Amino acid sequence: MNKLKAIREELGLTQQELASKLGISRSQVGNIEQGIRSITPRIKDLKVNPNWIKSGQGEIINKENKYDDFELDDKELEFLDLYDSLDEDSQKLIIETMKKISSKKAE
Repeated sequence: MNKLKAIREELGLTQQELASKLGISRSQVGNIEQGIRSITPRIKDLKVNPNWIKSGQGEIINKENKYDDFELDDKELEFLDLYDSLDEDSQKLIIETMKKISSKKAE
């Protein structure tokens, strides 16, 4: 199934409703779902999980994003989502590794 169609169905929207949210025409949504066009960059306006777009892993829609109040780019959001998915020991390892890398750059 096309990813945009899966997103649309997860949100319970018609093609016209999704088109209105994205600021495109219904026929453009249809073309994207059929693979004639690529997914619009405005897809992030729908709170779609970037990990799901890239890999098909995780929830399609980010139900709650604790980072919504911050202006983060896709890389930053992906890093935070991945970090949050780790156990506490792995998170500590990531922090220590980042500190080491950062201190080497400062030298």
